[in-house]
Amino acid sequence: MPTTHTYQTGQHSYTEVKHTGYGERVGNSFCNAVFGVVLVPLTCALIFWNETNAVASAQELAWLRHETEVLGSATAPPDLAALAGRPVHMTGPVVGEPLTDATQTYRLTLDAAVLKRRVEMFQWQERSRTKSEKNLGGSTTQTKHVHYETSWSSSHHSSAHFKLPGHENPPMMPDTSLTASSVTLGWARLGNDVINALPTATVLVNRGMFGAADEYGAILNGGQVYMGYNANSPAVGDLRISYQAYESGELATVVGVIHEDGVITGAKGSVLPLVVRGHQSVHEVISSAETTNTIQCWGIRAISIIVMYFAILMCASPISTLADVVPFLGWLTGFVTGWLALIPALGISLSVMAFAWMWARPMLSFGMLVAVILLFIFANPKKAPERPKSA
Repeated sequence: MPTTHTYQTGQHSYTEVKHTGYGERVGNSFCNAVFGVVLVPLTCALIFWNETNAVASAQELAWLRHETEVLGSATAPPDLAALAGRPVHMTGPVVGEPLTDATQTYRLTLDAAVLKRRVEMFQWQERSRTKSEKNLGGSTTQTKHVHYETSWSSSHHSSAHFKLPGHENPPMMPDTSLTASSVTLGWARLGNDVINALPTATVLVNRGMFGAADEYGAILNGGQVYMGYNANSPAVGDLRISYQAYESGELATVVGVIHEDGVITGAKGSVLPLVVRGHQSVHEVISSAETTNTIQCWGIRAISIIVMYFAILMCASPISTLADVVPFLGWLTGFVTGWLALIPALGISLSVMAFAWMWARPMLSFGMLVAVILLFIFANPKKAPERPKSA
């Protein structure tokens, strides 16, 4: 077991020194290796899903570009029986209902399709910096400097694990989301998945929508609700509450599946619904979705390769840990394995990507493979055997 010593260095800070022996470090490295072995196939699965999902989404978006029925801002419903189950494009003002967020201290009412409460609390937060040193013989000494400071945060920092007393955080009001029971876009009603996809925007709270039960417990401050006594000098436990909404009357553009009852929804396993703020043509909506699909695909590719690299490093961690009996030798071994890990990380990742493409687009992949083989053959023609020279 590692030995730990804690020294208080101030009213809001302390230093923790932990010594870990060589044997325990070797044991931990083998545990890391096991986790790395498990992480490799999981990362392969993520890569495969990402590639096949990106291809499927791109194919569906290309299909939607030509097959979506453009209804625009039509005020009268078309023949719904004929359109049922087909993708449609509609644009117009969203109409919701009065939504009320009622707390013990105040009430806020706004006519909207969606109303979201976002809470920040002024609270104690733990900050730390750690320095680790390897010792001759393979042990390590880790020095951790910890201090506490107050600042605003949208996440609750539990003080249950804080080691220094006097830094307790109270419970925090949770975020919440309210949705209108019925939301319409022109003559059509929007399904829950479409409503949840509406891109909300920040709302500046004013007196017309705000009512406080206790003027000292909740006040308006810069378009937000402030719960505390002095917004200019916050105390631990004070709250800043902002709101986001999609207000009634705001324009929206929706591409989704229309049903016989006049409800527009998404489709399971589909890119639909596509919802944007304001008026956009069907081509603009789909082009934006294609860009998002490309960015998401490349982002997950990059993350997957990085995760694969660290998984390979974890598999090799016992090698550098065993060599740590001499610190310089351990550093050198870690440096070499760090560079060598790039080869299998890239090799495995790119191989899975290629396999996923062959799975998702077999004909295209087969055609590309044939083209590469033919190119190789024609680029390296066989030379005819030379005839022996006559004497």
